[in-house]
Amino acid sequence: MAKDGTNRGGARPGAGRKPKALKEKLDAGNPGNHPLRRLDIPENIEGVDMPKPGDYLSAMQRDGKPLGADEIYTKMCRWLGKLGCDKLVNPLLVEQYSMCAARWMQCEEAITI
Repeated sequence: MAKDGTNRGGARPGAGRKPKALKEKLDAGNPGNHPLRRLDIPENIEGVDMPKPGDYLSAMQRDGKPLGADEIYTKMCRWLGKLGCDKLVNPLLVEQYSMCAARWMQCEEAITI
């Protein structure tokens, strides 16, 4: 604390050496012998098929055009299916991405025309 009573000075946030990645520690044989935190992902994850897109993804806009987020949703589901991780991704995340991408395209169209 400074003489004027304010809380100033001290170490800056984020200052100092950055921590090593877990892979680097494992490759070096864990020289400090500290317990390493690992993310435990279960091997037998069961997923479900992607559900149909929600009705709000294909809703009509004020200008009379469809939003088109349902097309983005189906393209993303097909792409994830080709990668083999369609059952591992939360469908709500794909819906949110589809909605954001459709809104972004709508905004780009509005400012470029």
